[in-house]
Amino acid sequence: MTTHRIALSRLGFLCSCGDRYDASESSLTRKPNRPVATASQHQLAALVQESMNGGEAIVTNCLGCNAEARIAAAGDETLQVYARWVRTPCASCGKTPSEISQSIDR
Repeated sequence: MTTHRIALSRLGFLCSCGDRYDASESSLTRKPNRPVATASQHQLAALVQESMNGGEAIVTNCLGCNAEARIAAAGDETLQVYARWVRTPCASCGKTPSEISQSIDR
């Protein structure tokens, strides 16, 4: 199990795994000013990588309230698990990851 706790900033994010995204850097032109979308992509990539390496889950956080969240890695079913997780409300704030991304990144 790996940990991917994400701290958002106005222009990007920093993950506990060491990955970061900063839209203010000219070399990073994908999705400028959309830190939640890129952080969500990082969560998905981390889950797929964990699944490919035979892992069981990743520990991450709700991008709205920062509460801890776990996403199970399920082999061939990993994308379906992620799709369900994106539509599941956070136990702490009650918002789905999809709602958070749409409300913050506009």
